[in-house]
Amino acid sequence: MKANLIDKKTAFAAVMFAVRKLSIGAALAALVLFVIGTSAHAQKRREAKQPSQTKQNVDAAMLETLKAMQKELQDIKTLLAARPVQPTPQAANPAAVVPQAVSLDLTNRPFRGSKDAPVTIVEFTDYECPFCSRHAQQTLPQIEKEYIATGKVKYYVVDLPLEAIHRHAFKAAVAVRCANEQNKYWEMHDRLFAATRGTLTDWNAHAVAIGLDTEKFTGCVESDKYVADVRKDIALTQTVGVQGTPGFFFAKGSGEKVTTTSFMNGARPFPVMKEQIDALLLQKQQQNAKTNGR
Repeated sequence: MKANLIDKKTAFAAVMFAVRKLSIGAALAALVLFVIGTSAHAQKRREAKQPSQTKQNVDAAMLETLKAMQKELQDIKTLLAARPVQPTPQAANPAAVVPQAVSLDLTNRPFRGSKDAPVTIVEFTDYECPFCSRHAQQTLPQIEKEYIATGKVKYYVVDLPLEAIHRHAFKAAVAVRCANEQNKYWEMHDRLFAATRGTLTDWNAHAVAIGLDTEKFTGCVESDKYVADVRKDIALTQTVGVQGTPGFFFAKGSGEKVTTTSFMNGARPFPVMKEQIDALLLQKQQQNAKTNGR
């Protein structure tokens, strides 16, 4: 008898858990199982004690059970109705995916490397971005040594100053263009990424350090001469879907107009970049071998 009472309490506890934690369907299902189980158990006990029980008595017992079930169902509905309504979670907007294959017109842009290099890399950068700085100081020198200096990679930069959080990045993008007037684009690029916090906008010091005509350079930086060009770069990043820095497009071929084959987001260690470059070099070799074999 005691064991039966424990079983009933356990079963009813399961029903109450369903009411509190699960949906109304789960709660009702739990209750039905509870009632059927207890009714069947009670029926077996009655049949064992009264083998001659009439059908009328059985029907009466079942009717009593059904009434009890209806009462329990009503109690569950009342309890569920009293629960606070939870807001339906809204699906988050998926992060924008940058297309792997985009067409880029790189005409008249300064680049590192041989104009006939079989692989082109286009970096989207911000001169106040710490991850861009890490790439420029740690990974790019290794790319320079192994691929750019050996004529295997041509390297471009597109400016994406994140003006909302980097208030000097736009002016820095102007500064490298001004340095390019004196054929010192990459020297200024490297200098700005090596600048410590607070010295980025010391334009005169940067000009002296890399041997520029300081008056001409600082006058250019303070003018609006290249503002529209930087805005065009920002517009380009929006067109191709780049939203953060640094970002890298890879392409086979050496023309000024390229169609990229892949995109890599974020500052990656040299081995990761190397794997991508080597794969493109191999594809280019295979393509050339196939063409020459015709």
